[in-house]
Amino acid sequence: MKTIPFLAFVLLAFAFPAHAQDAMKKDAADKPAEPEVKVVLDSWNEIGRKLTAMAEDFPEDKYDFKPTPAQRSFAEQLLHAAGSNYYFTDTVMGRKPPAGGSRVLET
Repeated sequence: MKTIPFLAFVLLAFAFPAHAQDAMKKDAADKPAEPEVKVVLDSWNEIGRKLTAMAEDFPEDKYDFKPTPAQRSFAEQLLHAAGSNYYFTDTVMGRKPPAGGSRVLET
């Protein structure tokens, strides 16, 4: 006879969270998903803001800093990011990247 109250308790314990989850799913379903283009553009712009902030915060006399001789300097990293921007945006727009764009990516 002790199993009936225990089973009732277990069933109630599992029933209430299910109702709460259903309510949360309905709230989430009401919001339309953002278009994929907006998500990509927001990420692109956020990365651009972070790179700009890093470039402004980094002391100019330290732009030639390299963690090891085999790695790019901070300035070369920024040039690489800029070259990548030309590569991606020009390709999407159907234009040929500027001369030397591929060289920037290889440095």
